[in-house]
Amino acid sequence: MVTNALRYIINLPGFLGKNSVGAYQLPWTRYLGGLLLFDSRMDEDPNKIFPDPGAKMVGCAVYDKTNAGTNTFMGSYNPTESMTTTDENGKSTVKLVYDFTTAQGNGPISCVCLTDAAGGYALYDSNVDGSLTDAPYNEVFTGFDDNVIWSGGYGNANLLNTEKMAAFDDTTGISYWLKVINKNQIKIIRKYETMYKASVFRTRSTLDAIDVDMGDDEFLATSGNEIYITTYFDGTLLWLLNYTNESIGVNSDFTISSLSLDGQFHMYHMKNTFSKSIRVHKTASLTVYNGRAYLSVESKLGSLNITNTADARMHDIGSFTFSDIFMERSGRIYFGSGNHGAYNTSVTLYYYNTETEEYGSIPNKTFANDGFLISGGHHMLYFRSYRGYNRTYYYCYLNSGYLATINNLPSTVTKTADKTMKVTYTITEV
Repeated sequence: MVTNALRYIINLPGFLGKNSVGAYQLPWTRYLGGLLLFDSRMDEDPNKIFPDPGAKMVGCAVYDKTNAGTNTFMGSYNPTESMTTTDENGKSTVKLVYDFTTAQGNGPISCVCLTDAAGGYALYDSNVDGSLTDAPYNEVFTGFDDNVIWSGGYGNANLLNTEKMAAFDDTTGISYWLKVINKNQIKIIRKYETMYKASVFRTRSTLDAIDVDMGDDEFLATSGNEIYITTYFDGTLLWLLNYTNESIGVNSDFTISSLSLDGQFHMYHMKNTFSKSIRVHKTASLTVYNGRAYLSVESKLGSLNITNTADARMHDIGSFTFSDIFMERSGRIYFGSGNHGAYNTSVTLYYYNTETEEYGSIPNKTFANDGFLISGGHHMLYFRSYRGYNRTYYYCYLNSGYLATINNLPSTVTKTADKTMKVTYTITEV
């Protein structure tokens, strides 16, 4: 079954301005150039474009890439048996063939999916062999802005009377900017973004502003009346982490608030019930998933129940330590390790699966750690940014690892270490 992922990609604001290969053509080698094998079946729903949290990746492969290294998940593209043909009506058929050695792709296989080429580099539950070519970014646009602050600039994110882009809807091209007026007054400013090549954000137009009713709640402020807030957008709600110091000490108070894009506000009064300090900074400090706030607890992964802070958990991530926590996707928390103090510094990407409690690193996937934002709508985009000396630079990428197709096998096939395996996937234009 073909999902709506490619339809969403075609309709992304500004996408065809940079990534089209003809008037309205998508290069299948890029956007269908990855293979994912999962151990469990998934609902064949055209609107399902990311895998279930409990679906464990057994194998993967990438068009035109050979895995001659030690990675036990990734197979190799077979250029001899793969082919493209065209019938008398001009309709094309693409036959993709991938080979797996006895050491690769072992385990039960119940679902076979196509994804983009970057997504075929084992983004789910495995490490990537460093000898492979770096997984490509799916860049949609780049740009810069001299006048606004994306992530609060250097140091803490004092948002008093500063606009910060906090959310973006990839179906409408509308961005949502947070502006803190004082400790009990905030605004959401809606703007229409023009995103074509390097002209991104250069002809922005403001639509309206929403005054948020905070009721009797107030943000915590420093002795200098600065209000530090870092944000996380889960695709529906904007989450605000409010603190007075980059290190939230044991038993210290802070707040986490949820804010809908139409202005509905709720504040949770939190306490650090861990035995160690919580590390926060202006960006990439918080992810909220299934009622839990995931945080950096002295460079380890911890989570707090947002309605009951006595429920504090530390999650096993082995020897990994990290500085930035980016997002949740398909039940996996993605976080990174790097020097946050330097602008445009890249960080190595790690993941923690909240359902299986497995963890790992993805050494060929790095992000600049000064700003990170996943889009709402279809969640097909993510943004990153960094501050230069006199401007903010923007990068926007396609969210790799989407499910372009979902094909459940009639029965589970178990690949074992005494067998090789060949996966053939045929796509026919209709």
